[in-house]
Amino acid sequence: MKSIAFDTVASTHAGKQLHAFIADVLGKKTFYVLVHAPWCGACLALKPSLQKALRKVESGSSSPVLVKVSDQVYNHYVGSQPNEPTGKLLTSMQLRGYPTIARVSSSPKHRVIHVDIYQGDRSIESLVDFLSN
Repeated sequence: MKSIAFDTVASTHAGKQLHAFIADVLGKKTFYVLVHAPWCGACLALKPSLQKALRKVESGSSSPVLVKVSDQVYNHYVGSQPNEPTGKLLTSMQLRGYPTIARVSSSPKHRVIHVDIYQGDRSIESLVDFLSN
């Protein structure tokens, strides 16, 4: 599984900021979002298991993508752009704490966003099950 990090609002992947990246994948395929904070002890504790789970999930061109979004980026889009696609997506996650992992799928016309929040433990097996579906 490919992992892409957006740690600041100015972060880019392949020349695109988060809002452009989300616009490209929204409605085309299922992807995953991890909202984390660099100061968060639970986020740091999850990191080794998540890295191992990502390695176990089959890679390839059809493999889903994990988009890592920092607390700074999350707060920017939810606070200043709540009606834009990225702001709507992040708001729909109804973040209650860090870390939060969500599976995101949507209709081809971006009208319906379906978000499943990970409720499992930090075991590699549970994470692989969630990331493989």
